[in-house]
Amino acid sequence: TYALALRRGDTAATTVADIEAQFFTQDGNPYTPRNYDFGYHGLVRYREALANSYNIAAVKVLEKVGVESLLRFLQETGLTTLDKPPEHYGLALTLGDAEVKLLELAQAYGMLARGGVTMPIANRLDEPALKGKKVLDEKIAWLITDILSDNAARVAEFGENSALTFDFPVAAKTGTTRNSRDNWTIGFTSRRVVGVWVGNADNSPMKNTSGITGAGPIFHDVMIAAMGNLPRLPFARPDGFVKKEICSLSGMLPTPYCPAKTLEWFIRGTEPKNPDTIWTPIKTDRRNSLIAGGLCPAEWIEEKVFAVFPPELRKWSRENGWPVPPQTYSPLCPEKSEAPPREHWLIIRKPQPYENYQLDPLIPDENEKIIFEAEADESAQTVEWLVDGEKAGIGKAPNFRYEWQPQAGHFEIMAKTPGAEEKVKIEVVLTKID
Repeated sequence: TYALALRRGDTAATTVADIEAQFFTQDGNPYTPRNYDFGYHGLVRYREALANSYNIAAVKVLEKVGVESLLRFLQETGLTTLDKPPEHYGLALTLGDAEVKLLELAQAYGMLARGGVTMPIANRLDEPALKGKKVLDEKIAWLITDILSDNAARVAEFGENSALTFDFPVAAKTGTTRNSRDNWTIGFTSRRVVGVWVGNADNSPMKNTSGITGAGPIFHDVMIAAMGNLPRLPFARPDGFVKKEICSLSGMLPTPYCPAKTLEWFIRGTEPKNPDTIWTPIKTDRRNSLIAGGLCPAEWIEEKVFAVFPPELRKWSRENGWPVPPQTYSPLCPEKSEAPPREHWLIIRKPQPYENYQLDPLIPDENEKIIFEAEADESAQTVEWLVDGEKAGIGKAPNFRYEWQPQAGHFEIMAKTPGAEEKVKIEVVLTKID
């Protein structure tokens, strides 16, 4: 998935929002992926997302890449069991929602080890490597390999001394299926590919185990044995790379306000060109921490730097302790006659797009309500809710909640803030249970 995203022009520093998200299958059924730790990690770079196996991020990246493209690419790498149409797998394909053979999966990872060239399997160990087919640019293969071998990048989820930690370069990826029926760890050096599956022969669930704790230790020991006395070589980096300093949070070029920076590899021509837009200085009135107007005396002005996230991440940022930037001017400091325009935004949180509700004939209609909730910038005090263009009611800050009494049918739900043009539309399907 990430290799195909890089092929599209994304980079290891491209960011994705690892927050609660709902997607929809071909049949219109809601699909809500969860991370292995059941948490959300906010704005993460591809390097962090892949190294730490963040599921939600992977699904969002696949949504950009396309299931059909991923399926075709997996087939090209040698996975013969993926013989159903893309809609059969859906976005969960990136998380392993498809049966594969251990040998073929190890073979597919061998493609990365061979610089994007597939690895046909020889009949005997003493046979020379067979010639394969080029399916991925060698620079993209190296960059994915670099991420999978980056111990520092996966510390957040796996810790500093996990089973994936070696004293020589090893690229590795773990996996755990639902109910822990399967553990996987697949990885490689420049000389060896090792694939490990752990599970019960009767396909019953395992307890208290995952890819890192079940298959991981076996992978670690087998890899050391497989390498034997072979030289512990680094992965050979192809020509055409540049290393750039980036702002750790946004993946963009650092500004003086960026508190944490890191170095990242870029395929030449894809390196970031724009300065960071997340970390923003705001002049505040030190007496109340609100925005200082243009005529505020200098002794009362204090410049503070805030992380100003995109709208979809602001709920997550508040819940995770990020300071909220002030939205209003201090009444103690006169505002400039030409104040900068405020940012207006609006997101419907409930209901989700294309969500299905069922009306129960045994419950009185007046007791069946669908909850509308929204999130908006701090200047909004009320949200107007409309159903099929007709006003339904008003929701008040902070969550703009409104209880709507539904009827069977297809509806368009709209929310808007008074005096602003921002609107969000949503469709809800209701069916009567007979």
